[in-house]
Parts: sequence; C-alpha cells; structure tokens
Amino acid sequence: MKLAEEKGNVPDIDRTFLASVLKRLVGDSGATADNWSIRSIGKGTRNFVTEGIYRVEGFASADAGIIPWSIIVKIVRPDDERQDPAHYNYWRREALAYRSGLLARLPAGLRAPICYAVEEREDGSIRLWLEDIRGNQDEAWDDGQFAYAAGELGRLQGHFLQKESLADETWLNRAWLRSWVSQCRRFQPWTPGKTAAGFYTDNRIEHLAERFNLANGLFDEWVSALERLPRTLAHQDFYQDNLLILHDAAGRKELVAIDWQFASVSGVGEDLGRFYGLTVSRGNIPFERLEELRLLLLEAYIEGMRASGWSGDERMIRLGFLASFAIRSVWEVPKLLSKIAETEEKPERESAETEKLIQVAAMQMELVEDVEGLRRSLDETSAG
Repeated sequence: MKLAEEKGNVPDIDRTFLASVLKRLVGDSGATADNWSIRSIGKGTRNFVTEGIYRVEGFASADAGIIPWSIIVKIVRPDDERQDPAHYNYWRREALAYRSGLLARLPAGLRAPICYAVEEREDGSIRLWLEDIRGNQDEAWDDGQFAYAAGELGRLQGHFLQKESLADETWLNRAWLRSWVSQCRRFQPWTPGKTAAGFYTDNRIEHLAERFNLANGLFDEWVSALERLPRTLAHQDFYQDNLLILHDAAGRKELVAIDWQFASVSGVGEDLGRFYGLTVSRGNIPFERLEELRLLLLEAYIEGMRASGWSGDERMIRLGFLASFAIRSVWEVPKLLSKIAETEEKPERESAETEKLIQVAAMQMELVEDVEGLRRSLDETSAG
C-alpha cells in the first residue's frame, strides 16, 4: 500500500484495519489496496466530540480488476462532560446507533449511510468507517425538496410509532430537548430576567427582551408537554447540511440522513421544529419565505405521518413543531441581545445580519401565544 502525501494534519490509518474494511467495501475477500490518499473534508469539527471527518480513497486490486473506492472516516473523541447518555451530545451515541443495528432498520425511503466498521482506538477515540455518498448540500433547495424531506421525516417517525420498538436502545436520549435547554442556559451570554428598560437604543430590542423574559418562564412547562406527546425516533439535527437527496437510474428518490450524534426518543413534531429552526438560523431560505416554509413543512410532515398509518391528533404535531422552534430562542435571543449590547457601532453588513436575527427572534416570540393555546387545549382534552 502507498499513502499519498496530503497537506495539513491527517490521522494515521492502520493499514491492516483498512485492508479488512476494504474487503467488505468492494465485496471481494481477496481485494488489496494499491495507491490511496486521505484528506480532511467538510467544515471541520461539527460539535464538541467530533475530532474530524476525512475521505480515504484509492484503487484496489481484485478479481474483477482495478476497482476505485472511497470511504468516509469520522473520528469521535471522548469528552468528560459528555459521558452520560442523558446528555444531548453523549459522545458515543452515533457509534452505538450504528453498532446496535437500529440505523439499518429505518423504513424504505430514508436511510443512514452504511457503516462498514466501528473502530475502537487505543487512545479512547472511535472511528466510524462510513459509506461515501457524494452530494452538493450547498445548493439552495426548492419547495419540492423541503416538502420531500419533511414528508420522509414524517414517514420515518410514524413508522417507529406504529411498527418499531425503541425500548432496548438505552443509549438513546429520552429527554434530549430538556438536556439541550439546560446546557444552553448554562452558557447563556445574557441573563434572562435582566431588565431591558433604557438599556437598548432600539425600542424593538427592549420589547423583544421583555417578551423573551416572559417566554423563558414557560419553556420548562413546554418541554414537559413535549415529553408527554407520542414518542418516536428523532434525528435532532435534521436539516439540509445533513441530508442528501439521491436519484437512481429510474428517477426514484431516496433521502440519506447523516450525523446521528443527537439521535433520541422525542415527541412528534419536535424534530420538524428543529428542521425549521436550523433552516432559519443558517439562512437556507430567504426571510420573506419563512412563513410559507413553515406551512409547507408542517403539511408535508403530517401527510408523511398519515401515510405511515398514524391517525392521532394533529394538534400534538403542531405543538411539538411550534414549541421546538420557539424554544430555540433560549440560546438565540440571549446571544443576540448580548451582541447588540456590546456593539456600539456596526458595519453595514453586520447590521443587516443583526436585523435578520431580530426578525427571527420576534417571530419566535409571536408563537408563544399559539404554543400556550395548543398546550392548554391538549391538557384539557387529556384531563377530560
């Protein structure tokens, strides 16, 4: 085997382990690697426990001749603060998701990449050897792509409500949103409850801070309400950067979801709220189309849930969706308020970006009354 020189820091590859993975990858027990190389891909560290993501590729000699191959190696490192499966970012979770076989049981239409090996290293880290699926996640999605992804998410979650048990998957977080909110509050750059009167020169910001102080007092009740919803498998990082839409030769579509580090058992609609919130936060759609997208995602998700056989109360989905999106403000609004308070003079580009964040935060606060109405309505139905 010959390793091509690459610029930058790349991990050492155990050639014996690579040879064993390669045999499975190309489907030939006699295959041997010839020239191969490794390079860093993606956006670097995705969260606190991801050391890096790399593409290893080359050519193999096999009975069928010379075969080109490539594979993704994701390196996950241990973290003292993320050793508990109850933590939203438990460091071993994605490795356990693949090793358990759960991700091989996803219903047709939505799948995870094939995992060829889970390698436990002497330094305590884990390497996931994953199918290399090429796609351009940087291209803007149209309405059809957003609706397709939301519909497949609905079918997936309806499937696990109806046909699959998650009781034995103890590594799945049963209180993902509660853990996430707790961690956000721990590191908030602005203290909720602090008076905003006279503090900001823009009256809209004072009003936003006051509304957030009131909403923040409701979030724990909302989290509890979402934990009472019908529970299903959730990805919790389901948005365009982690989704690839594939087409086969016959034009049939398939959705591949990568990065299952946040996998959980969560309430219906909650994952959809994350999808919408992450799309909004990362600017994957023009602001003027956010209301339209919200309705589109919700309709497609409900249709997917119904197609899977779920016949429950749609108010539950709406509560999970809207509450999950609005609760994102527990991190985003304090960050925004702190940024505005610390910056007296902003360049035009930063001002435009801040203006978008203000509008998103205002939209989240406008949903508080709707979420409270849904929560009370469902509580009354349950009590009756």
